[in-house]
Amino acid sequence: MKQSDKKIQIEDIVEPDFQPVFPTLVSFNTLKIEPKLTPIIIIEKHLLKQEQYFYLSIKFSLEIDIRVDVYLFINDIKCDVFYKIKKGEYSFNNIIVEKEPKKIELFYVLGNKCSVKQEIEK
Repeated sequence: MKQSDKKIQIEDIVEPDFQPVFPTLVSFNTLKIEPKLTPIIIIEKHLLKQEQYFYLSIKFSLEIDIRVDVYLFINDIKCDVFYKIKKGEYSFNNIIVEKEPKKIELFYVLGNKCSVKQEIEK
């Protein structure tokens, strides 16, 4: 059998727990903070001003084995998100911010609850 004759199975390409679905719509006003959830660990942060914009990079560690959505809020506005990630180190890199960040928060959502929000010092 030639290599090209072999059928590719979806299991050969993606992890077994992959769910090809759209992300759940989240109402951030009604989320309940669950203090028992393991918080995100901020490893490092860089904020660089160039001309009229700020560039923000944040490296963090997630210590939970369940797939969650991790949100980055800057000045109370959702700026970026990692969908369905689990334990590991991740980075938001070179997020462009028009105004100087006064408040930077990082947290994850699990169902209708969220982890304690990690406020990042500028």
